[in-house]
Amino acid sequence: MQSSFEAIIFTGGNENCDNHSGALETVLFRPAAEWVFCAVSKAGAKQVVFTTALADVPSAEGVSVMAGVSDLAEFAASCGEHLLLVCGETPLLTARTIRRAQELHIKNGYDLTAVKTERTRTAAVWCKRDCFIKAVEMYGEVSPHSLFKSRGLRCAVCFPGDQSELMRITDKFT
Repeated sequence: MQSSFEAIIFTGGNENCDNHSGALETVLFRPAAEWVFCAVSKAGAKQVVFTTALADVPSAEGVSVMAGVSDLAEFAASCGEHLLLVCGETPLLTARTIRRAQELHIKNGYDLTAVKTERTRTAAVWCKRDCFIKAVEMYGEVSPHSLFKSRGLRCAVCFPGDQSELMRITDKFT
């Protein structure tokens, strides 16, 4: 199994995201997206890209900020075979769930593997690099949700052990 990987954390504020303003809300003294960054790093990410400028981007090796779709496509082209896309508004997502989804994705050769429950929007997606680049070229946008527009892909869902991991921060009161 692949031990290290590249990841994109969607934090909102640009054309690439639905409405991820919750990624910037404070959860236990940190932006929600920083908690996501910690889980992704612990799961083995060697390089992490945030999709918008955050006031407090975690200072760590392999972290950068990108806004344009073309920048993300260029980043993906330099990645390994598999890429992790994560919504920055899911601060309870764990490294364990990320690794379980990665194992399911790679072991079974899926094109896309979503981390979600039956009732939640997609919190994270493991995808083959080529599927990601193709989706960017076809739709001119990209998010963990938009990848499923593509037809003819082998897809799977990895359900977290605890559904609360996928709780979203949508505003100051969630």
